[in-house]
Amino acid sequence: MSLSFVNLHGDAVTPAKIEAMRGAGVLAERLRRAANKSTERTHKGWRVVGIPPGLLEKAQAEHASVIETARKAGLPGDKPFDQPEWLRKQRRQAVRSKPYTLREAAAQCAELATKGGWLEVQVNELTSK
Repeated sequence: MSLSFVNLHGDAVTPAKIEAMRGAGVLAERLRRAANKSTERTHKGWRVVGIPPGLLEKAQAEHASVIETARKAGLPGDKPFDQPEWLRKQRRQAVRSKPYTLREAAAQCAELATKGGWLEVQVNELTSK
């Protein structure tokens, strides 16, 4: 004697039917998620980024200290500090952690950051892919 299961309509349910229903459910879920996924970019705000004040001077002082240590050790330490290269490689930091909703507000923040000593200030648009 073996157990047999039925659904709410009285039809016999077998392991093969269960797997078929499960596979159809997974496929339907994939199709539903793909249909909900947006292909267009959405605007998420404006972020002001730049190099904080004092960071360039700190890097120059660190470079001078390394040169001085090299000279004391008897090594050639004649390589000057390359400011344009340092500015190019330096990672930009957000002036404000929360993005602005209006471009005008971000532009005003960028202007204030420049007056406050920030270097290489930029206003970037944030979008979702």
